[in-house]
Amino acid sequence: MLSADTYNLWFAPLRACGQDNNTLLLEVANDFCEVWLKDNYMDLLQQVVGIASGRDALEFLAAGATAVQVGTATFVEPEAATRVLVEMRAWLAAHGIARVVDLVGAFRAEHAQEASRSGAARNGEQP
Repeated sequence: MLSADTYNLWFAPLRACGQDNNTLLLEVANDFCEVWLKDNYMDLLQQVVGIASGRDALEFLAAGATAVQVGTATFVEPEAATRVLVEMRAWLAAHGIARVVDLVGAFRAEHAQEASRSGAARNGEQP
């Protein structure tokens, strides 16, 4: 967790100034702040920014999330949630998936199947 002093010094001055594909552009005070934030808090910033596209949302769902929230992206694009939903529907339709719930946990299930096959092969068994 960040202290109030750290938040006020490094994060409070940040401003969302645009979006480029799946990247939220943040305005910082100067080059030093940009480098320091990247070097020290890039992982935290990426976790906090979260869902900015339909693909982001679907990746979270496929990894096992049962819900996603479009938050920070709406600072730059108030209609971001609607766009994310449209992108999700388009991807699902293009891949023949009728319901979002059918995608939830798909990466975990795929990984479990691969691990099972891999373990069986190492033991000389038929997968």
